[in-house]
Amino acid sequence: MLAATWPGQRRLGTDGRTLTMSFVGSPQHYTSYPGARVLESGNAVALIPIRVELVTGPRTAVGVTRQVTVTLERSLGNRVLLDEAGGPVMVTSAQPSSTYGSPG
Repeated sequence: MLAATWPGQRRLGTDGRTLTMSFVGSPQHYTSYPGARVLESGNAVALIPIRVELVTGPRTAVGVTRQVTVTLERSLGNRVLLDEAGGPVMVTSAQPSSTYGSPG
């Protein structure tokens, strides 16, 4: 698994299908993020973290870096990755730049 290091980072694994997304979320003792809902089309991919609340009631308002990793149905290839608001985001690739994003 590839580790994301800052909120908002998206990292694509060498297989072109494993995508790790880092984001600001609730601390582990408040909320679990067991995965993400993946929406895929021929032109775009969107990830929406799945949030499971672990406690109820008042809590400290603090955000921490969290991450989820998913496997896409097919390689990201030339499809655009969208953030939670529908805007395009940059993806860091573990693949050599000579092969990433090539037509195929």
